[in-house]
Amino acid sequence: MTTTGGYITGYTDGSGRGLDYIAGQSPFDDASVLDIWRLIHQNCVTSVVVMSRVIEEGTLKCTQYWPDIGKAEYGPFKVTVIDQFTYAHFTERLLSVKLRRRRNTNVLLVRIFCFTGWPDRGIPQDPVPLLEMRNRVRKTHGTDPNPILVHCETGQAGPPSLSL
Repeated sequence: MTTTGGYITGYTDGSGRGLDYIAGQSPFDDASVLDIWRLIHQNCVTSVVVMSRVIEEGTLKCTQYWPDIGKAEYGPFKVTVIDQFTYAHFTERLLSVKLRRRRNTNVLLVRIFCFTGWPDRGIPQDPVPLLEMRNRVRKTHGTDPNPILVHCETGQAGPPSLSL
C-alpha cells in the first residue's frame, strides 16, 4: 500500500491461523504519521505493536503518533488516551480514535503496545519479555477479526520477530 506521503507497508496473512497482521516501517515524519492513521482507520486495526523505542541512542526511530496523555489531533484524526499500563519491557495504551469529518460518530478503540526491551543494536538476549508482550497482545486482541499492525524503524527486523 502506498499513500500520499509515500508510506509503504506490506500485508501478510496469519498462515491459516485466523490471525492476520500488517507489517511495516514506523512512521518517520508528519506525512507518514497521517499514513499510519489512515492505514489503521481503513483496516479497522485495533491492535498495534511498536517494536522499537521512539528514540534510541539519541536518534529518532519512530515518530510518535499518539499523545502521552490527553488528546491530540493528527490531520483529520482525533486521538485520546483512555488508559495506560506500564510493564517491565513494554507499555500498553488504550486509545480512542475518531475521524473528524462528515459527522462521523464512529470511534475506533486501538491498543498500542510499545516494546521497550529491544536493544539499540542487535536482538534481545532474553526472549521472555517479548513472549510476555506477545501473550498480552493475543489476550487483548482475542477473536477480533481485524489485522494487527506490527512495525519497527525499518520494517525488517521487528515485525518478523513477533510471531503472533
